[in-house]
Amino acid sequence: MPDDIKEMIEIFEKLKESLKFHYDYHKHMTTINAGSILLIIAILEGIFRDPKGIIFIISSIVCFVLSLTCSLIGMTTITHVILSMVMTQHAMFTKNIKEYEKISNMAKVRLNRLDVIDNLHRISFFLGIVLLVSFAFINFL
Repeated sequence: MPDDIKEMIEIFEKLKESLKFHYDYHKHMTTINAGSILLIIAILEGIFRDPKGIIFIISSIVCFVLSLTCSLIGMTTITHVILSMVMTQHAMFTKNIKEYEKISNMAKVRLNRLDVIDNLHRISFFLGIVLLVSFAFINFL
């Protein structure tokens, strides 16, 4: 096997390992977002009879749902990128240049999509926290 193919395989393996960590991150954030939504609902039912600034809590829940959705889409996208990488390796071994280019371009598009999803996920999660804290300040101070 030529050295350039060995190097490419090593790069793919490192990228796959990195994507697996990224997948785990999204898996943990899915749990945190779902837990946040459930906690908010439980607190609203148990503590507040007439909460002030209800728009903050509704907006916070919407942000957590958006963040949860982005995490699920991110996990699916990562799975597709890893599959594309495996297919790219197969195309390299079979020396199918057209298939290699097609799959590589698909993987690049999916990675770009993952960047957008990640940014939306982080912004919505952070905004959900800020809105939740704002709601707490309005009602407890």
